[in-house]
Amino acid sequence: SGMRRSQALASLSWTAYKQRDWARCVSALEELRKTQSSYDHRVEQARCLERGQRHDEAVDLLMEVANDAK
Repeated sequence: SGMRRSQALASLSWTAYKQRDWARCVSALEELRKTQSSYDHRVEQARCLERGQRHDEAVDLLMEVANDAK
């Protein structure tokens, strides 16, 4: 079901983050955001992007978060 998939993707992103596998962390959160684009998911994805040296993408995502907060 959709809920189980979301839980699996959230778990995968956390595991990837702990393993410092930034690309996999970003990928899991991108998939998760297709069905649940929450503030927390976007911030977590920005953190993985930043840690993976993908600074421009991280800034773009955080700007999106900031604009949505207005």
